[in-house]
Amino acid sequence: MQKDLDAEYFNKIPGLKPNYVKNILGQLEKFEEENKYTDSQLSIKLLSENFGTNYVYLSKLINEYKGKNFNVYINDLRLEYAVELLKNKRYLNVDIKDLSALAGFSTPYNFSSNFVRKYKIKPSYFIKLLKEKA
Repeated sequence: MQKDLDAEYFNKIPGLKPNYVKNILGQLEKFEEENKYTDSQLSIKLLSENFGTNYVYLSKLINEYKGKNFNVYINDLRLEYAVELLKNKRYLNVDIKDLSALAGFSTPYNFSSNFVRKYKIKPSYFIKLLKEKA
């Protein structure tokens, strides 16, 4: 029964074998656990090469199994990482420029605009609220 459920779950993309999909999703999970998304030079091409696949397949997998495109997926991981850092009081006084770099964003503007997209609040205001709460 479980095997059937697995096969069904990993068989959402026509032309990609369930074992292949399971392997790539496993690599994505490890990639997330190791915070490799904080590399500001990361691209879908580079990640697909590291996974031993091509970027078209990786893009399809991320769209289907993560529910977002590659850029949104990576930026959301980076934002969640930055928020986790901010929960540690010692990062509350880190400059936004430095915080954005730690999370893997290439520019503070990119960090800020993605933060507003995801959380509907400016990072500076979010930090202010955290400081008041601390």
